[in-house]
Amino acid sequence: RIVLAADRPPAVRAWLLAALLLNPFLWIWVGAYGSNDAAVAGLVTLVLAGAVERRRGVRAGIAFGLAALLKVYPVFVLPFVATVGRRIRWWMVATALALLVGGWALAWAIWGDTALMPLTFASTRRP
Repeated sequence: RIVLAADRPPAVRAWLLAALLLNPFLWIWVGAYGSNDAAVAGLVTLVLAGAVERRRGVRAGIAFGLAALLKVYPVFVLPFVATVGRRIRWWMVATALALLVGGWALAWAIWGDTALMPLTFASTRRP
């Protein structure tokens, strides 16, 4: 609620966001335990903060694309975050998908078919 408070001045919101991103818990948890769920949660928080403000669609799309590159489940949240009433924020969707596809293409260019192995494994295994 504090980070998403739209009635706060921009400087206060920037400090609150910096406090979230510079929180040592986030980086210790990711580095020591190898769990990047806290990083994904932080990026999804940025997406929600950008979704609250009308002119932050591209920034929210970038944060969303980075979150989707870390874990797949933020992709399922995109339709709910990108719609406002009956309107779709196409800049947010386009930015997120471009970053996601670009990241997968870069990984494929560097590591070849092994970069997509988690996706192909998940799609071919039995239930």
